[in-house]
Amino acid sequence: MIPRPHIALLAAIIAAVVVSHFSDHIDPYFLDVLISIGINIILAVSLNLVNGHTGQFSLGHAGFMSIGAYLSGCVTVFVGPKLLGEDGGTADSAPRWPACSLEFLRCG
Repeated sequence: MIPRPHIALLAAIIAAVVVSHFSDHIDPYFLDVLISIGINIILAVSLNLVNGHTGQFSLGHAGFMSIGAYLSGCVTVFVGPKLLGEDGGTADSAPRWPACSLEFLRCG
């Protein structure tokens, strides 16, 4: 018999795969709402682990979420156009990708 938490985890993984598979057919607004719901579920579960099971109060979740949001915004605004070109990465930026991919492969 499979434990109940494992069944819930398997259901969540299947739901994520289904949403990912049909994401190009979903309205962008609803996809944004689904992604926000998923992020908030992850934050709520991790906060429940810290507050509920250990009894500790922590503001680290809010801090890490705000730092992550700020960093992703900065990367999108400042680094994205340099990597992809000012027009969003059409044919003029294609020659840059082999050099970028070699750098990323070397880091891993």
